[in-house]
Amino acid sequence: MKVSHVSVIVVNWNAQDDLHTCLLSLGAACRYQNRLRIIVVDNASTDGSQEMVKRDFPAVILLEQQTNLGFSGGNNVALATLTDDYAFLLNSDATVPPGGLDLLLDWADAHPDVGLVGPRVLNPNGTLQFSCRRWPTAAAGLFRNVFLGKVFPKNQPAADYLMRD
Repeated sequence: MKVSHVSVIVVNWNAQDDLHTCLLSLGAACRYQNRLRIIVVDNASTDGSQEMVKRDFPAVILLEQQTNLGFSGGNNVALATLTDDYAFLLNSDATVPPGGLDLLLDWADAHPDVGLVGPRVLNPNGTLQFSCRRWPTAAAGLFRNVFLGKVFPKNQPAADYLMRD
């Protein structure tokens, strides 16, 4: 089986504590750390984020920006440097469970015809965060945007739209 490499890109702006937790989680997210390259794009933070990365995570590539480029701009800075098989865009306030990147990499390697893979996103309490959607239907719109959704909270059109499966 192919052993792919991934660059994890974390864009940060004044989120030092969340960033620290995020970077700690990446230590157990991948079985083989030599498959993993972590890039932090810091958007001109003033909270000591850059110093924390340099001190606590010396193997992390830190790209310090002079201005806040936003999430998209920060990701574009890092994406322009990539040489790995995959890029994984991660918010600085997110964590990856142990083995989480391995599951994504293994699945992506087994499905080379797929161009984009997204993980299931969970809330801190373990419930599913509805971070993706199917194409909306009129029924889903009715149940999501008017009182019908409150009257019938477990309706199938909204469940299908939110990809609760």
